[in-house]
Amino acid sequence: MAVAPRRARPVDTDTGARGGDLPDLVQRRLTAGVLAGLLWLGCIDGVLADGAADGVPDYPIQGGHFFRQAAHDPGGKGFRISDEDGVSFWFEFERLGGVEVLGYPISRRFRWDGFLCQATQRAIMQWHPDEGRVQLINVMEYLSNLGADERLAEDRWVPRPIVGDASEETRRAWLEANPKIQTVYAGAVDPLEVFGLPLSPAVPMGPAIAMRLQRGVIYVWHEPQPWTGPEAVSVGNAGDFVKDMKGIPAAALEAEPPPAAREIAQSSRGGWREDGRISGVATWYGAYFQGSAMANGAPYNMHDPTTAASNSHPLGTRLRVTRVATGRSVVVRVTDRGAFRMPIVVDLSHAAFSRLADPSEGVIRVVVEPID
Repeated sequence: MAVAPRRARPVDTDTGARGGDLPDLVQRRLTAGVLAGLLWLGCIDGVLADGAADGVPDYPIQGGHFFRQAAHDPGGKGFRISDEDGVSFWFEFERLGGVEVLGYPISRRFRWDGFLCQATQRAIMQWHPDEGRVQLINVMEYLSNLGADERLAEDRWVPRPIVGDASEETRRAWLEANPKIQTVYAGAVDPLEVFGLPLSPAVPMGPAIAMRLQRGVIYVWHEPQPWTGPEAVSVGNAGDFVKDMKGIPAAALEAEPPPAAREIAQSSRGGWREDGRISGVATWYGAYFQGSAMANGAPYNMHDPTTAASNSHPLGTRLRVTRVATGRSVVVRVTDRGAFRMPIVVDLSHAAFSRLADPSEGVIRVVVEPID
């Protein structure tokens, strides 16, 4: 899958999604209303939970992060997300947007249908060892299999799924019919991975217009709510829906003791190093932006291996971007800006990314250093 970061331009069908999903979506940015209502439905008290005894609600650990926000435990217990044992839950959590997109973790790791999984407020991550990657489960389809549709409609204002197959054209029309929902969908760093495909059009549900997707629900409120105002948009906590329907093993929901002192790390999110380099991930953007004006005024050329977007260095700065896994490097010049966030540290042209990895990988771990 090719992944483009959140940019202030339309989605590139080469980089914004995998083949077969919905092209021509616009405005890849989450609105302020989304962020305000992101962790809604059953977890407001978790979001506002006090910190640990030392006042820290979450902190980095070796290879991951420890979160207390959804544990409801005053003694410091919580849930860790990590890349332990080569299972890249933390990497995928960060790549897809972290807490802002997936919410806080609500479970330990657990086995489900033979796969290793971990739940957050808005998703369930599943490790596929044969592919060496993490995928998000289609939780809203799983809830249908649990027979939860009626309860979800009554208690959570979740539309019932449309029975029967719907074409891609039909699903695209459902999204295009509601620009606010479409904008939220397109605002994800990987819309198909975060939300999946629509399972219903946007329909009135209580105080909101709601659309059900394979991996979540998006609401547009026409009545004010305690967490947001009218006409704001928010995303339902699909992972908590599964928890409420007893779809997660009870043992996995028991909070973990705080990590030992030796496990606590100085940083786990990437960022500036002491030597002036930046660690994080690199992405790429391609054909849709071909010929568009970059921040330096020049037209973007996806076939130029020397161009890149960066928010951390001045325009014109030459950067050496090194892939951590292979040590292979490419030198680029900062010619553009983007609406992306940590852990994404550079957005390469298609050609520059191709020098480091197959573009189908979408994101790679890198270290960036200025060489001017």
